Amino acid sequence: MGKYAKFGDLLSRQLAQADRSAAWLAGRLQVSRATVARWCNGETRPQDPEMVIRICDCLGIHEDARSELLHAVGYGYQMMPIIGSQTAPERPETPFSGELSGQSSEMSSASNESVSLVPLELQSNPAVQLVLFLLGMGALVFVYSWATAHIGNGIRNVGYLIIFYALFYVAIIYAMRYLKDWSRFIHYGLCTGGIGQLLGAILYCSCLFISPDSTCLETHDSILIFERFGRVLFFALPTVVSTSLVLCSIFHLQSRYRSAERRTGMAYAMTAEDFVAIIIVVIVVIENLFVFWISHNLDGWIYDGASLGYMDPVSHVALPFV
Repeated sequence: MGKYAKFGDLLSRQLAQADRSAAWLAGRLQVSRATVARWCNGETRPQDPEMVIRICDCLGIHEDARSELLHAVGYGYQMMPIIGSQTAPERPETPFSGELSGQSSEMSSASNESVSLVPLELQSNPAVQLVLFLLGMGALVFVYSWATAHIGNGIRNVGYLIIFYALFYVAIIYAMRYLKDWSRFIHYGLCTGGIGQLLGAILYCSCLFISPDSTCLETHDSILIFERFGRVLFFALPTVVSTSLVLCSIFHLQSRYRSAERRTGMAYAMTAEDFVAIIIVVIVVIENLFVFWISHNLDGWIYDGASLGYMDPVSHVALPFV
């Protein structure tokens, strides 16, 4: 058993109680059978709390067992207050409960509003995909134009590869969307968008200030649009830009080397532009090797979010398939 042995035992027990197989669960969650097998063996864990909740929904697991699964895997249950609900949360008994019961009843009668806790779930939104596409294509056009103007005409052939990469990037996004596994892409590649969280918090507080009722507080999609926009700004854009720069650098070096070969009797002399191109390639390669090493050896860093802060280029596309 692996580092998540407790979660694996609980999941295997729930599968046995529900008389379901791992292959059946994999089909319902639209993940591979090997993924569910690794969960049951305790080798890995679901990439986010939402996936654990989906597992519980598929197996019909009650609330207590859900909490146990979430804690076993290291996730807290993300909750938020909804004002205006009719059901108040249960409160533990304390030695002062009897003395404060009169005061509590007066406070409850003075206000008809009570607070209950409901899960805050991530829901995919087509607007996020449109933002990803527009930002990605804008970055590609900018990088290609800048590189062509500053490095030279020898790299123009890289445009075909950049367009191919953009189409591949968008295809990955839409594949995740139609597999109903959007949160997998979010939590692998877009985990800690600080600006997005700030915008989401501002919008949420504005909702509280303008109209503190349940309808306004339940506008989770609006909050998530702002939050994911911040994540896209910090992660999707650097992904496309850095990968494009690497491609431009490689083609620049190739063009320079071939032009030197054509000049008979002249040795290839490295320029400052060549040196910068080599540095760009080396840095991005080392960075991606580091991210892949983390994904295999310190998988909690990837799943839990903010420790990395920024994960670069190719890892965004490749990590979901590791």
